[in-house]
Amino acid sequence: MKQTTRAAALLLSLALLLGACSGQKAPAADAPEKSLYRQGQELAAEIVEIAGTPEYLNFYTGNQEVTEILTQAVEGKDYASPKVVYSIRVPESAMESILGMMDVQELEGLPESLRRRMYTQFFRGLPNQVNAMGGANILAATSICTATKTFVDPAVTENLIYLYTYENGVPIVVTFLPGEGGAVSAAGTFLLHDNFGGYGLEELKGVLERLGATITEVTQ
Repeated sequence: MKQTTRAAALLLSLALLLGACSGQKAPAADAPEKSLYRQGQELAAEIVEIAGTPEYLNFYTGNQEVTEILTQAVEGKDYASPKVVYSIRVPESAMESILGMMDVQELEGLPESLRRRMYTQFFRGLPNQVNAMGGANILAATSICTATKTFVDPAVTENLIYLYTYENGVPIVVTFLPGEGGAVSAAGTFLLHDNFGGYGLEELKGVLERLGATITEVTQ
């Protein structure tokens, strides 16, 4: 249960990238041409393409163990359509409890500006931290197999995680971070840590919700 709670805390923490959630919604007139669901699917397709292209992988690494991890993630798998996609939202008030679960020391002595900066850097690296739990090769594999994009969507006024799960495939996590002028920065990668993926999804959802997360299923 301790490992389950830690893994859930890591996943929950991903939704806190760059700070608080405003909870505001843009007018219907500002609706984008593509939904976040579709934006995330495009990133997922790019991730799968990277993992399934040996020539591309060999350009970035000569480590056969690393390339084999990615090959196994796509070989014989089906990423055409997600089984379920979850949207995860977290209030900033959950920050301290999450850091406490992860054994991060108190930061009360730091100036607010530096504490915010540290939070930003810490949460930017959380997807890699999740995969790093599986070892150096898994971390190296996901570092190669990461896709990013920037688009405009004024409706995105809070930090979000979309977790794509598949009937026959590795989970893919996509983070959406709002910026100035309606710009959104999105990044996606596999969640390859075996133990993380081995926990029951309902169990993970229960832990996340107890920590204050709002988890909803997303459709196109």
